[in-house]
Amino acid sequence: DRYEEGDQLGAGAFGEVFKCTRLKDGKLFACKRVDLRDVVKKDENALRHLSSEISALATLDCPFICAFEEAFKDEDDMLTDSLCIIMELVQGTCLGDILKAKKKGKESISDTDLVSIMCDVLHAMYYCHSKGVLHRDIKPDNIMIDESGERPVAKLIDFGLSTEVDLSDEESAMAETFCGSPTHMSPELMSQVPYGAPSDVWAIGCTFYEMITGRSPLGVCKNLKDLQKKLQSHRVSMLTERDVTVPDLVPVINSMLQV
Repeated sequence: DRYEEGDQLGAGAFGEVFKCTRLKDGKLFACKRVDLRDVVKKDENALRHLSSEISALATLDCPFICAFEEAFKDEDDMLTDSLCIIMELVQGTCLGDILKAKKKGKESISDTDLVSIMCDVLHAMYYCHSKGVLHRDIKPDNIMIDESGERPVAKLIDFGLSTEVDLSDEESAMAETFCGSPTHMSPELMSQVPYGAPSDVWAIGCTFYEMITGRSPLGVCKNLKDLQKKLQSHRVSMLTERDVTVPDLVPVINSMLQV
């Protein structure tokens, strides 16, 4: 009874996202509503992913990460209720949609905005890692661009695959779960060996490369096996100064894509 549901904003692997209004003050939020019965049927690990998302979000307070407000169930029974995760409502578009429009010539990103967005994403990643959180699914679709201010502000979203590790301890800083989006998976993840913070760095490198060139540094991959072969044989495209209008970006992004 604390919120009034509005228009649907989107849908993901674990639920639908709606605009909602907090009744006590009229403030707008985004509500991720999850039917727990449905997700458990689809994925036996769903509850663990949701628990990870809430746990991670509750520890993070950064202007470049979509802010967590609260989470609650409508009923007491964990397996039959809807779970609501209330988040900051970002007034903008996801980077993935912007890049798709850019490919069609319907959108452009200025050099100033490009560098600004990259700095925001790096700041968000650094902050997450400082709190012992690996995102594990950084990609254009999980970066919202808030266009309500003087400049576009990037905000990292969707911590459903995140995990908490002790990054100050080399041994415990390694995770082992195979997860994420194949086109942005690091070589360690793809090889199913223990991985850590550099795995998020790789995913950001792939994202930045795509922002500049409109394509993946791994080119076109027919399937997961093809992707694995390219990584194993180090067939990763590097940026050149011909690709960019800001030359200083070349060594930075290329350093993120070292196999």
